Amino acid sequence: MLSKLHQPTSPFPDAVQCGACRVEDSFKLYKNGYVYNFVMRNQVAIEDPHITLMKALAFQIRHSVPYPGGVPSRTLRDFLIKTSVVAV
Repeated sequence: MLSKLHQPTSPFPDAVQCGACRVEDSFKLYKNGYVYNFVMRNQVAIEDPHITLMKALAFQIRHSVPYPGGVPSRTLRDFLIKTSVVAV
């Protein structure tokens, strides 16, 4: 069974594929034997927080260690909850 990232349709019924309207840039950091991948985006999509949490869980399972990232701050969580994401 493939993950949600590899399904032909989005698991979110109201999501619209953004395509070329989003600019992404990625980079990697190497620390203590781990590779940390970062992706910078100019717009937020509906799937972004969910995909990030799935990757954090996969990190925990793969390395058998607690995820070192911690919990997002309250102000960030409030911002994501109160911000309405609109497909362009």
